[in-house]
Amino acid sequence: MLPSNNRRGFTLLEILVALVILMIGMMALLSAATNTISLNLDNVLRDEAVQIADAKMRQVKSNTAATYSLPFQNLSVTTVQTSKLRAKSTPYTVSLTSASTGGNSNLLRVLVSWNYKNRAKQHELSTLKTY
Repeated sequence: MLPSNNRRGFTLLEILVALVILMIGMMALLSAATNTISLNLDNVLRDEAVQIADAKMRQVKSNTAATYSLPFQNLSVTTVQTSKLRAKSTPYTVSLTSASTGGNSNLLRVLVSWNYKNRAKQHELSTLKTY
């Protein structure tokens, strides 16, 4: 029999089991934090693409007569814009297309494309312009 004063405290096995349980919990929290950061960056890139598409559409709608011949049917313009976010450059490909819908109206379409984690992403904005 052990003396009564040695029964206090934890054994080495109990401490090791507690550490393993604690490590599993910490790994789960670290995984959740990593996923959250990745999703946040994906949303920031998408938000920037929406802003680029909106700016391009506003530019086209306000400067149609000065920039393009009227009516600008079957127009296709592609440019690349680079954004520097979190010390990493992200290239956005901006495509502007126009197609006649008949009469004196055109369908204007702005497509912004980018890659994130080797996956192609895109955002499309379209409107109908009447002359």
